[in-house]
Amino acid sequence: MTSAKSKNAECDEEAVESNLWTGREPTAEDLFMQREKWKCFLACVKRLDSKYRIPFIMSDLRGMADKEIAKTLRLSNATVKIRLHRARAKLRSDIESHCGLIRDSRNNVLWEGKRL
Repeated sequence: MTSAKSKNAECDEEAVESNLWTGREPTAEDLFMQREKWKCFLACVKRLDSKYRIPFIMSDLRGMADKEIAKTLRLSNATVKIRLHRARAKLRSDIESHCGLIRDSRNNVLWEGKRL
């Protein structure tokens, strides 16, 4: 896994990229909010049971293919798919309840009233 310092750099890059469309530099608040979202997300990932957390990290954070994960963890491909589905569902629920995320009438995810 990458260090917290490099993850914060990634968060800063994401904040900058998201502001490219608006034509303005990210504010200190933008950067702070991006870091806070990332920290909350990581806390939710850490709370996952390891049988869900490990495949999720391998797939969604490291970009490994399901077959590669199955081979590495000595699981069937179907088991990996099920665990990824359950991990993502649990994360959605946890992020909504622990990170201040809500859904609007169109089912868009908002963070403290701002669209993600």
